Amino acid sequence: MITLNKRLLDQIKYEATTSYPAECCGFLVGQNYNQLDKITRVIPTKNILRSQGNDCFEINPQDRIALERELRGEQGSVIGHFHSHPNNTHIPSKRDIDLAFEPKMIWLIVSVVDGKFRDFGAYRLNKNKREYTTLSSEVIIETV
Repeated sequence: MITLNKRLLDQIKYEATTSYPAECCGFLVGQNYNQLDKITRVIPTKNILRSQGNDCFEINPQDRIALERELRGEQGSVIGHFHSHPNNTHIPSKRDIDLAFEPKMIWLIVSVVDGKFRDFGAYRLNKNKREYTTLSSEVIIETV
């Protein structure tokens, strides 16, 4: 199960719709409590494959290294990443599964159709088994 607040989901939706028709991408920072992953920050990144088409993404490895350094000594860590699927479902693609090399990472995938947010799903991908596990998610609406 993952949790994130509505503000963070809105940030991901914004990244996905403003990057349309290309895929957006970024990191999910948070904490793991047994079977619960709590997303506490969303860090958008540049899609370094944007010029190669609208159906692929890659995050510069240096961005991951820099974020890991920034998070040293803090409570949160990189627990996953997000990206969008323009004009497609949020189901992990064959390419997504091919690229999965950290089976504990969350893959939050946003579906954007005709430039508008449709829905999202959260997954763990297993490249070796060629499969994915759907994670339940809860969006928390914060009250002031």
